Amino acid sequence: ATNQNGERYSVYAPGQILLFTPIAYFSTHLVTDGNIDAHYIAEIFASFLGVTAHILTAWVIFYFSRLIGRSPHESFMLSFLFAFATFNLPSSRDGYEHTYEALFIVMSYCFSYYYSKKDIRHFSGISKVSLLIPGLILGIGVLFRPTTILALPGLFIICKHPKHIFLACIGLLPSCAILLAYNTMRFGDPLETGYAQAWLTANPNLITKSGFDLVQMIPQSVSLWISAGKGMLVFSPILLALFF
Repeated sequence: ATNQNGERYSVYAPGQILLFTPIAYFSTHLVTDGNIDAHYIAEIFASFLGVTAHILTAWVIFYFSRLIGRSPHESFMLSFLFAFATFNLPSSRDGYEHTYEALFIVMSYCFSYYYSKKDIRHFSGISKVSLLIPGLILGIGVLFRPTTILALPGLFIICKHPKHIFLACIGLLPSCAILLAYNTMRFGDPLETGYAQAWLTANPNLITKSGFDLVQMIPQSVSLWISAGKGMLVFSPILLALFF
């Protein structure tokens, strides 16, 4: 995306920039053949990072399920279904930030539940630093994908106690401050991420049209649900359970 001074910046949030920069640097120095673009080599390495984050998310789901009292078999099945029957698997290979968002949301919820229950059981408080951890983890997710902030109400529900909610919000603040400063540095607006501009650049026909076409709705819906590329029912068959 381009700012008001004509300078181009990546629309990726700072977390993903920090994660991918070493890979880009390494790939640039790894490629010696002028016919191979280092960008594609970097993409291969980045795709492994996404899959690793996906597998780690499945493990956290297993642990979280055990934490809330589910049996090992139930926990395994839940983790297995997430790992192999949800859209997060194909998404983890495309280099985008959705996979990291899922990881940090689940980790934040898991830590929040763990510390909340521990505090209640022992009636003596655990350290305030520990209660900051769920917010800190969710904040890291925000640094990868700003929409991670939408998981905050779920975190509040798990925290329950006002003290836990307050400390989780405190833990979230540093990452939010970093993101706002990052956006201001790039585009002069703390709330501007550049996504909308980048989307219009990639789809110039949407500048004069809303992109919504009633005539195309039915064939596009078919593509959304059953296409071999990224059809929801093909790559996330767990959705079929909604019909039973």
